[in-house]
Amino acid sequence: MPASSQYQVGPEIVVTLSYEVFDADGELVGGSDGPCSVVFGFGELLAQVERAVEGAVPGESRTVRLSAQQAFGERDPKAVIEFDRAEFPADVAPGDSFEAEGEGGDVVVLTVLDVTPDAVVVDQNHPLAGQPLRVEVQVLETR
Repeated sequence: MPASSQYQVGPEIVVTLSYEVFDADGELVGGSDGPCSVVFGFGELLAQVERAVEGAVPGESRTVRLSAQQAFGERDPKAVIEFDRAEFPADVAPGDSFEAEGEGGDVVVLTVLDVTPDAVVVDQNHPLAGQPLRVEVQVLETR
C-alpha cells in the first residue's frame, strides 16, 4: 500500500495537514510550521475544524470560520491583573510575555500591558481572545 492514499478524512485515519490562521482583518496570525499529523476523531483538532475537513481527500483545502467564542473565547476583563513590581525582572516592559502556571496546572501566557514603579499590569487573555478567526486547512496526506 502506498504511503499516500486517497482515503477520506474520517475516524481513526492519520491525517497530515497544514493550516494558516487569519484574524478578522485578514492578517496572518498563526499556523502550522509545516505539515502536522493527527489521528482524526480524537479531539486533537478544534471540533469546527474536524467537521470541516471530515470527508476531504489529500489535496483538498477547506476554510473554517470561527466566532470569537469558538476560537479563544471572549476577552475577560477579570483576566487583567496587577502584580507587585518586585515579582518581575528589572527590564520588564509593555509587550513582554511570561509563562506562568494557571489554576488547573495549565500554562498561562501573561502579556505585560503596563509597568509602573510599584506594579506590573498583565493580561491573561489569549492575544486573539475576542476575535473571530478564519482557518485555511489543507489536507496533505491520509493513511
